[in-house]
Amino acid sequence: MCGQVVHAKFGQRDQYQPINSRLCETSEALDVVAALLKLYSFRTLYIADIDAIQGIGNHDALIEKITQNFPSLTIWLDAGKHKSRTKTESVLGSESFSNLETYI
Repeated sequence: MCGQVVHAKFGQRDQYQPINSRLCETSEALDVVAALLKLYSFRTLYIADIDAIQGIGNHDALIEKITQNFPSLTIWLDAGKHKSRTKTESVLGSESFSNLETYI
């Protein structure tokens, strides 16, 4: 959200703040992914592009950097209705739609 990895709280996006963790010194996505991969060799990473979900922009360029820097990761991307141009597998959070007809 707004270019940072955030701590999500019950879907209350107005309260999301950049993460603050002993895992790494920043909330920059590349730093957080690298720190996670030092803990364990994850094969899949879920990314919720909150800005894209809200329809106020997207982080396609940043997500593309993640795919380039960590080519062994499979990225599951939830970007709401936004059609990302990145090399990711799209997932869809049901919160993005008020009814099934909107999805179809």
